[in-house]
Amino acid sequence: MEQTALSYVASNGSIDLLELILPLPNLDPNKPDNEGNTPLHFAAQAGQVECLNCLLSRCRGIEIDARNNLGFTALMKAALQGRNKCAKLLLFAGELCEGGLFYSGFLQ
Repeated sequence: MEQTALSYVASNGSIDLLELILPLPNLDPNKPDNEGNTPLHFAAQAGQVECLNCLLSRCRGIEIDARNNLGFTALMKAALQGRNKCAKLLLFAGELCEGGLFYSGFLQ
């Protein structure tokens, strides 16, 4: 699996590092790994609520309903792993998204 740096940081719960790298130019929060998992998938599956919230609140246009190669969304992965707080956060964010894209600022 070829994780992006952003996915790695989001999955490990390094909120300070995540906040440090998010402003970097050309950083794509929707860039998937070779299995189609985005940083949202990794944060949700790992139960990293703070990182998930940070991605949702600071990454304009993040694809909340992006599906990996097996057809799973971040919400599905959170639910499968029993990450209830992440699942609830993604459900709430999904109610606020427009056309599958989440426009940041709603969760701050």
